[in-house]
Amino acid sequence: MFSLAPITLTLLVLNVAVHLLAVSGDVNFARLFALWPIGHGFKPWQLLTHSFLHTGWWHLFFTVLALWCCGSDLERACGPRRYAVLYGASVLGSAATVQIAAAITGPYGYALGASGGTFGLLLAIGFVYPEEEVQLIFPPITIKAKAFVALNVFLVLLFWFTGIQPGVAHWGHLGGMMGAYAVLRRWPPRWPRDDGNSTPQETTVSSTPPPPK
Repeated sequence: MFSLAPITLTLLVLNVAVHLLAVSGDVNFARLFALWPIGHGFKPWQLLTHSFLHTGWWHLFFTVLALWCCGSDLERACGPRRYAVLYGASVLGSAATVQIAAAITGPYGYALGASGGTFGLLLAIGFVYPEEEVQLIFPPITIKAKAFVALNVFLVLLFWFTGIQPGVAHWGHLGGMMGAYAVLRRWPPRWPRDDGNSTPQETTVSSTPPPPK
């Protein structure tokens, strides 16, 4: 339960370390490493570096929670290399959709957060373990992983079109899912239940979507 796979552990350490540096140093991390619109402060490295920045400790907490709950199982099913590509594609897919949205609607300021990566992992959980039982914290019910993914997609679309959660790049969350889906279709993981001997397990998670950008 407490054993973290190496890539997942590395992501956790990097997220925490970067946040500690950002809150304790004099360098404007948002200006240098957050994702800015093209033509308004954008630098190529921001496509990846924005995913290690957070708006505060709660934002960081939900990133850590998502990696803790989803990361290691996926990494063991996919293998470290495939898992790293999956996470990276999710982050890049999110960044691409944020830039496209900025080009269509106009500059928005900057975006930051690991939501693209964590939403990609969420989709992958539903892809790799569709029948796995997920125990929600709130509400306290059990649903299948594929239903949990569908619920989060519905909530993202609801928040996007109704404006319930302003200032959040909801399209970036969907972009993270699209990046993950492209990798999973092109490079499917080693299915963990091919031998027919696995038994269902429960994973306790919150029904709250991964943290906003």
